[in-house]
Amino acid sequence: MAEQTNIDEQEVFNAIYRIDVVLTEKKIRNKVIAKLMETDEETISRWRNNKVQPTRENLYKLAKLLKVNLQELHIKTEWSPGPSDAEIAQAEYKKSKK
Repeated sequence: MAEQTNIDEQEVFNAIYRIDVVLTEKKIRNKVIAKLMETDEETISRWRNNKVQPTRENLYKLAKLLKVNLQELHIKTEWSPGPSDAEIAQAEYKKSKK
């Protein structure tokens, strides 16, 4: 029983971060972030395009430089209402042990 999402799972795997959206909204160029983070523009470009995921440390540093909550750099996931598949499986497991 697969949980329904509002976002296609493949989209989530391909675009887990919103770095491009945040940098675009703030009108900040790759060159500026690269200089502040002491890396190259290509790295920032790959993060923006979700080709490569930044390390946790770099994601934190980016959030700090941009003064945004870390959650703003991640896509939002919303699940359908009701119990999760894991909760249903746990309840079935508990029933089978009685």
